[in-house]
Amino acid sequence: MPHGREVIYASTATTATHSLPVNLPPARGVILLVDVTAETDTAVVTPSIQVKDGNDDWVDIWTAAAAISATGNYSYAFYPAMLNGNFTEVDGIMLPDTFRITFTHADADSLTYSVVALWLR
Repeated sequence: MPHGREVIYASTATTATHSLPVNLPPARGVILLVDVTAETDTAVVTPSIQVKDGNDDWVDIWTAAAAISATGNYSYAFYPAMLNGNFTEVDGIMLPDTFRITFTHADADSLTYSVVALWLR
């Protein structure tokens, strides 16, 4: 089922909220892999997916049920059909052609992570 692999955020120590713009390739869904390799103090980051509304403002269409606060691998699957597997979280939403992934930091503590997209047919 995987269609292609794309690194959308190379491993970087990050201390502030930031967003990654995404243009959906010809795919029906995505598995986002977040690999956290270093955590300082009490870093807490919450991923979300945002789209633009009619006023050109970014709004959340998905927010992770649990924040990331430790090293490890986190996987989020988005596909408009049932997926089974060992994912951190699964959601049956259909993604629009253009969206952004936002990582909201609770404080200025550093978290080092990368984000890889596995595009699904």
